Amino acid sequence: MNNQRIEGRPRLDPALRVGVLVDLHWSPNAGGHVKTWERVAAAAASLGPALDLTVHFSGAQEAMHVVAPHVRYRFHRPVLSTARFPFLSHVPDHSDIAPYNPHLAQRLADYDVIHTTDGVFAFARTAARVARRHGIPLVSSIHTTEPYYARVFTAATVERFLGSGRLARLFLDRWHVAARAEARVQRRLDDHLRACARVLASNAEDQLRLVGLLGHHRVGRLRRGVDHGFFAPRKRDRQWLERELGIPADSVAVISVGRLDRVKNVLTLARAVRLLIDRGLPVHLLCPGKGADRTALVALLGSRVSCPGVLDPETLARAYASADIAAQPAIVEELSNAVLESSTSGLPLLVAASSGSGRFVVDGETGLIVPDSEPASWARALHSLLDDRARLRAMGHAARAWSLRHVPTWHEVLVDDLLPVWRQLAFRPARDEPAAGADARPVREIGAR
Repeated sequence: MNNQRIEGRPRLDPALRVGVLVDLHWSPNAGGHVKTWERVAAAAASLGPALDLTVHFSGAQEAMHVVAPHVRYRFHRPVLSTARFPFLSHVPDHSDIAPYNPHLAQRLADYDVIHTTDGVFAFARTAARVARRHGIPLVSSIHTTEPYYARVFTAATVERFLGSGRLARLFLDRWHVAARAEARVQRRLDDHLRACARVLASNAEDQLRLVGLLGHHRVGRLRRGVDHGFFAPRKRDRQWLERELGIPADSVAVISVGRLDRVKNVLTLARAVRLLIDRGLPVHLLCPGKGADRTALVALLGSRVSCPGVLDPETLARAYASADIAAQPAIVEELSNAVLESSTSGLPLLVAASSGSGRFVVDGETGLIVPDSEPASWARALHSLLDDRARLRAMGHAARAWSLRHVPTWHEVLVDDLLPVWRQLAFRPARDEPAAGADARPVREIGAR
């Protein structure tokens, strides 16, 4: 390995020093974005000291948690968190909206590579300033559809205060405040990505857009991994599911893991289940997670829905394996850990055609791709599986086999997708252009043939 450094930076220590920035509050019950980097950190801990990795999260106070001698989490107090604004209490994940976080900046100057996981909030904006000042290569990866979230939650905020009447329609339909919020976030995100030496996408649609924005040589891939041994059909236990989560053993358990809000479109699934219940079918919806739509779910389905909150990983793995069908009704999805975990657990998977998650489903073999977001369409898809239990079981076996063949482990994600990018940028000769990427490769979809 060539240890020549970028001009103006000292020679590297033996370990490659990387700082990853996740501008979300860490907790044991955090969502998929946080969990992704927890799992990458665990893979780095098993890799050995050649990589010195720090993952930065938002936290209640400045602190550090040691994962391994060469892997750690650092927590930073937000300068101006969205949690401080009562009118944003319905937003599921709070971020620091300040333009700069000085405590974070103090920790970034000695990295060989800085890796951001958003392009809008304080962590990313601070990283861009530090990287520019110290000549540190900046990488970013796409984890959530931030512009879409801005539109959805701006609309939700307007409706929360103004209802759905004429005044709300004036804001949303005539003045287009939600659409303008989406466009504003997209511009800020694109400005950040232009400052990066490499941007990693998780799906082909993002890749194509980024190639147009940045050029082919600056775009790479970042898949999601799964622990095939942890999420496994062998953990199936319907008696446990009935005892612990109240789901009758003679019902068909449909599990949908994620936030209970309009971004995840969970009420479409609930309305579909309601249609089946009204026809006398023994369906029970299991929704691990939290969110603003929990009350509406219970009002709609009553005793035929279980909303146990965010489950710890072991309980979640048992719940997946003990269910019968997984359904992820989100209409826009970057890449859902729950989709991969469901298939790996041996469940037929139902996804929305518009979400992009269809790339993880062999339609009719490992699950079904539902063509739209109408509850009647989801009810038809579910009913088609309820009518043929043998097909249901065969799909589950096929889903597990597909996952074993096509979904990488977290170790493979680290070694194949992240480390080559980090190493190339950290060790590139000083004469190379900042965005040069001779070893960059197009995004290869999981399961691409």
